[in-house]
Amino acid sequence: MANEVRTFIEVKSDKNETFKKLQELLGGADYKEMGHTMWLYNRLYNLPDDNDEYDRGEYTEKMGAKWCWIDDLDADEGVFTMTTVSAWYFCEEAIRRLQEILQEVDEEVCVAFTYEDESLDPIGGGACYKGEMIIHEETLEWPNYDDYEEEGDYDEALEEMYDNLFDICDRLKNIAIVEVYEEMNGYDEIEDSEEFDEEE
Repeated sequence: MANEVRTFIEVKSDKNETFKKLQELLGGADYKEMGHTMWLYNRLYNLPDDNDEYDRGEYTEKMGAKWCWIDDLDADEGVFTMTTVSAWYFCEEAIRRLQEILQEVDEEVCVAFTYEDESLDPIGGGACYKGEMIIHEETLEWPNYDDYEEEGDYDEALEEMYDNLFDICDRLKNIAIVEVYEEMNGYDEIEDSEEFDEEE
């Protein structure tokens, strides 16, 4: 059975048209529909919602994963976040495709993301901007239950691990955002922004 990978995606844009486009593209579906393997694929590649012709090779090439479904989505005015669950790897090509679509209405749109394999190998963060994607990965180890005499100590170690997981992924994402802006613009226009401070 393939490892599941959770990916947390956010869209950064100063234009209302970007979020209107996202509502048109990905709004209006219930949880059951979004949980279907083909739903996001169909929306990204302009196919009918009832298309269920799954081709593993083509799907993997266009989505970056064996399968992918949406676990959570918030598409509102000025806000877009989405959580996906996929097999083997994060939905890299789906993110590229989403940024490509949104770039038609906002040349400066950035799609940023973090992801975590259920094994915590790998975990990572990245950003896609002007067709370029930068990704950084690390690994994290689960605490070993047998290393702790008290269950409470293990629970504390687990909580600390999750805190580290969030901090590491967020740091990797922010580094990628800074780097991709610098690479595509020839300068780092957000290096002084507190939101994208690499040291946080």
